Amino acid sequence: MTEKPRPLPAVKAPVNTAMPVAPPPVMTAASSAAPSHFVVAPQPPAPVVLPPVTAPVPPPPAPVAVVSAPQPVVTPARFDADYLKNPAPVYPPMSKRLGEEGRVLLLVQVSAEGVATEVTLKQSSDFPRLDNAALNAVRGWRFVPAKRGNEPIAASVLVPLSFRLDN
Repeated sequence: MTEKPRPLPAVKAPVNTAMPVAPPPVMTAASSAAPSHFVVAPQPPAPVVLPPVTAPVPPPPAPVAVVSAPQPVVTPARFDADYLKNPAPVYPPMSKRLGEEGRVLLLVQVSAEGVATEVTLKQSSDFPRLDNAALNAVRGWRFVPAKRGNEPIAASVLVPLSFRLDN
């Protein structure tokens, strides 16, 4: 059989009957009567730092329901109304002889009165004679002006013109 270990007997610390131990001495600065080699001038008091002053933030304004009148419908300018009787461009005779065909796209600025104020070549037919014939014809055309509601306004319109030889 195995024996259980026995606990060790408690040992008491020896009691010291000698003189009590004094606490360590406190060091104090000794004042010397000897004069100092330098003098420190009196310092101004430290400045008082105040927090920055900020204006109070006003609360956001209450939302206002904005009810706007519906905008009038804008209708684009037109060049194809039958009553305008715009003449077709004259096919240049030299272009006919040479068999030149093509499509010209013009950008036309139309006044509120329905007159072409500016005509520019947007896409060429690749034949200057055809392009010039289209520009010259459209400069004299009348247009139905664009309208905002019932009021005529200036606007632009794209005018496509095709030059085709029918054999």
